[in-house]
Amino acid sequence: MSGPQKAAGFEAMGTIRPIGRARIRREGRKRPASHQARAVKRGLARRALTPTRQLGIDETAFARHHRYVTVVTDLERGRVLYVADDRGRESLDGFWTQQPAPALAAIEAVAMDMWEPYIGSTRAHLPAAEQKIVFDKFHIAQHANEAVDRVRRQEHRVLHGAGRDWLVGTKFDWLRHPARFTPGAWRQFLTLVRRTKLKTGRVWVFKEMLMAVFEYVYPGAAQRHFDSGYAWALRSRLAPIRHLARMLRRH
Repeated sequence: MSGPQKAAGFEAMGTIRPIGRARIRREGRKRPASHQARAVKRGLARRALTPTRQLGIDETAFARHHRYVTVVTDLERGRVLYVADDRGRESLDGFWTQQPAPALAAIEAVAMDMWEPYIGSTRAHLPAAEQKIVFDKFHIAQHANEAVDRVRRQEHRVLHGAGRDWLVGTKFDWLRHPARFTPGAWRQFLTLVRRTKLKTGRVWVFKEMLMAVFEYVYPGAAQRHFDSGYAWALRSRLAPIRHLARMLRRH
């Protein structure tokens, strides 16, 4: 989840959690419902005057037992626009059906995870959704790191059985951003990658190729970079890389 989405998510939690406390205070301090209704109406009117161009859609877990809510945020202003129970397609449908045609036309980008219910809902309701859906860097990095760690665990078991502890204590090295290494640790890590020719190293290389896509300014150059990495992933014969590459290609 990006910074604005995270802040908005906490804001959403703030609108949900205090309900019980509000009920406790109700006896001591009452506010006429008509005043609240007018305040909400004024807030919605002001919102209608400022069309939202960049949306963030994410699920947020709260309370216990993994209860989820769907949260839609205005990424430019860092505010919550919509909250609904659960994280299914119908949870997001409710947001889209509330939007008038001019509001939908004003939307330029929608950031989300590769969660099929949200993708399907957005494609069904937002004109030109294919050109406006953006899968954010955080979630792509999360999927890539999971693939790296899966291969590392599998390879570690094989190497350990053969008496080679090359991967002992290296878990977080494979997941760490290159900029967070000290110069000496970075040289040591690259030596491990180059000399051992581990499968884990090949998955890590693909992960870094994916992250480099976000450094491009021009869409055409970014697409060529991804296409090159995708072709390499299919030739790698490593199932986690191929699965990740195909998932990204589908979306």
